[in-house]
Amino acid sequence: MDRRTFLVRMTQGVTAAAFMPIIADAFDGSGEGYARILKPGKLIIGEKTRVLLEITVGKNGIPVGGGIWIGVHHAAIWNTDYGFWSDFQSDDPKGKKYMGVIGKHSENFESKWYSWAPPPFHRKKGGPPAPDWSGSTPLIFHQCLKSKVTNVPLKAGTKILVTIGNEEFGAIPPICTDKDHEFFVAVDSDASGIYKGIGDYPKLDLIAQEAHHITGSAQMVQEAGKEFELFVKAEDKYFNTAKDYNGKVEIRDEDNNLLASNVKLVKGMARLKIRIDKPGAHRLRFISKQLNGRSEPIRIFDKAPEFRIYFGDLHGHTRVSDGCGTPDEYYSFGRDEANLDVCALTDHWHNDWELMKRMAIKYYAPGRFVTFLAEESGTNQDHINLYYKTCDVPPISKCPKKIEQFYKIVESDYLSKGIDVIGGPHHFAFDRGQDIYPWQSWDDRFMRFAEIFSNHGTGEYAGNDKPLHTTNTNKTMQAGLALGKRFGVFGSSDTHVSRPGRSNYLMYAGSLGAFMAKDLTRESIWDAWWNYRVYAASFDRIYVDFKINGQIMGTQVNAADSCLIEYEVVGADEDIEVILLKDNLACRTDKSANGIIKVSFEDKALDKDHFYYLRVVQKNGHKAWSTPIWVSRNHVI
Repeated sequence: MDRRTFLVRMTQGVTAAAFMPIIADAFDGSGEGYARILKPGKLIIGEKTRVLLEITVGKNGIPVGGGIWIGVHHAAIWNTDYGFWSDFQSDDPKGKKYMGVIGKHSENFESKWYSWAPPPFHRKKGGPPAPDWSGSTPLIFHQCLKSKVTNVPLKAGTKILVTIGNEEFGAIPPICTDKDHEFFVAVDSDASGIYKGIGDYPKLDLIAQEAHHITGSAQMVQEAGKEFELFVKAEDKYFNTAKDYNGKVEIRDEDNNLLASNVKLVKGMARLKIRIDKPGAHRLRFISKQLNGRSEPIRIFDKAPEFRIYFGDLHGHTRVSDGCGTPDEYYSFGRDEANLDVCALTDHWHNDWELMKRMAIKYYAPGRFVTFLAEESGTNQDHINLYYKTCDVPPISKCPKKIEQFYKIVESDYLSKGIDVIGGPHHFAFDRGQDIYPWQSWDDRFMRFAEIFSNHGTGEYAGNDKPLHTTNTNKTMQAGLALGKRFGVFGSSDTHVSRPGRSNYLMYAGSLGAFMAKDLTRESIWDAWWNYRVYAASFDRIYVDFKINGQIMGTQVNAADSCLIEYEVVGADEDIEVILLKDNLACRTDKSANGIIKVSFEDKALDKDHFYYLRVVQKNGHKAWSTPIWVSRNHVI
């Protein structure tokens, strides 16, 4: 099913009670013309190219004051590896990053590039923007070139050339693969200021670069001598699956013992059963004629501990709202290409809640892949993700303007009815929205985590090295902890390119959430989440085992005048630094050149109640954060 058909069918299922922007009148393109891509024949991610579009004016022509609109997707970041929006200019045809009309009609247009189109371009007067491909100039193509006819009306059949990049400098496509990457084309054929999509949009596949490295992963906690499944994958330098790679790989353990040879990668991937007899931390070595690499950490025990560690990405979007790809593509990527243990899709607006329910049910496989029905909700500025323990739950009935109203709706829709729901704020430290969000309005009856890292950046504290676009110090994670709030520290990507677990979209690559659970079932993962047995990783899977007086992260510990602090950290990178923070202040730092740190010491300075958490920093820039352990001092007489 192509994107247009998908969206048309999707919108047919929307009910009046569903929360979503009102869709403008659907337009099938009749009379507005058509467009095609003259060159190139394919787009390779991150490689300089020039896209030449030919737009043929429809039977209605385009009067003076009318014009054309060329849009790139909300999730498509052109001309920068990592950034907030695409970077184009329309003033200098010979300069870098140019996008505009060229050829004999160029003097008849006045063009301007917008990273976010003003509302008059894409909405009816007094109405909200259309979110889909079938309606009038949708919100998801707000990155656009608007070219207005200035001198001579254009007749039907006139051909207009638009270039994305010029011959000298070209343009740099986004760095994540995308099948049928579309260019939105719309026309204002009556000088009304309203642009209508032509309906059949030109598209090209965005394909990966050549293979750059080999990576691999397995469920992180395993027992010595027992077989488990190892996933091996070739990726390009931007972490896309290198599906053109079909080489053979040799696999060795930390001591250089051969575990497997001649492992054939098909379309860049392989799965095989292996076993490791030696307890301890292992990052397997992958060796081939062309490429090398390491697996992410695998911790081997003589006997598995009570809680194993499972990794997930539980925040992302598809074309059901403002992302790319279908829910099927989203979940299959998370399971088959990112090798996640846990996954959830959090599309906005309830465009097809029944589809979301079916997908969560379809992909749930206990012991292999846990899914949750979920949605991104809250208010327009203050976002909260909601997750449901079962898949027979209705979506939230409305998303209000004020966060106080949102909590009342959660109460009436779910809590008062005994429906299990977990919520947590997303990019909560942004300097926007209401001041009481998230900490002053926190409701721990369902608010159980904070998403500290995503593709948007880090909300731990103001001034960190991977900041959000803007940061309000009073909304950071450390601000919440200082106020006495308790929550699980969690991470997920907010991918908009259907790449959960390996998202390389927007400002930063990442992120992941880790669950300390008894087994890989929906019930056990929910129990871990509810009880704060979670931690965050910015992209790499990092092993973190943090205890105080034998109690794991997320717990309340009672102590007298001292407490025993222990932690083991295994990085995916060789060089790591682990910082122990006490009441938000660093109190101990350890470094390792082999990627493994083990610490055990007694903190004798318990003059009051304290909280402790870990921050792990790898040389490659990726991090992990534990959930705190809260220590309550008991006086001994």
